[in-house]
Amino acid sequence: LFVAWFLIALYVRHRSDAQYIVLAAIIPLAMLPLYHFQHDAKLLLLTIPACAVLSRDRFMGKSAILLTGLTIVSNSDILTFVQAMYLRGYAVPESGLHSAILSLIFTRTGTVTLLILTLFFLIAAFEYVRRTGADAHEADASAAY
Repeated sequence: LFVAWFLIALYVRHRSDAQYIVLAAIIPLAMLPLYHFQHDAKLLLLTIPACAVLSRDRFMGKSAILLTGLTIVSNSDILTFVQAMYLRGYAVPESGLHSAILSLIFTRTGTVTLLILTLFFLIAAFEYVRRTGADAHEADASAAY
């Protein structure tokens, strides 16, 4: 994921709008391999300008706002406290894939949402570069005539 982010970041370094999306992709990606505290969720507020850039496309804008909000809430102090209180007596009933998935969802919600948000913004940055690159190419072609 870091390599994909680096390649996209190199490509968009001169496009100001796309830089917000690339920044929004690195923030949750940088939080993934490190232990982070709940107050680090405030770093996710830096993804909001990318939501504004993506709001030009209705679907991508709504998706960005929904995923960013979900990630901020799932990494916040309140949800961590609720999970701690709710899961205090939780025991994994059996071993297997089903139990592992439930355990992952209930105990690692913040990590899963960080990964999903990272993938979303990487895909959004790639699509944004692809679309704006095609638009710029068409504009250059029409200016030549």
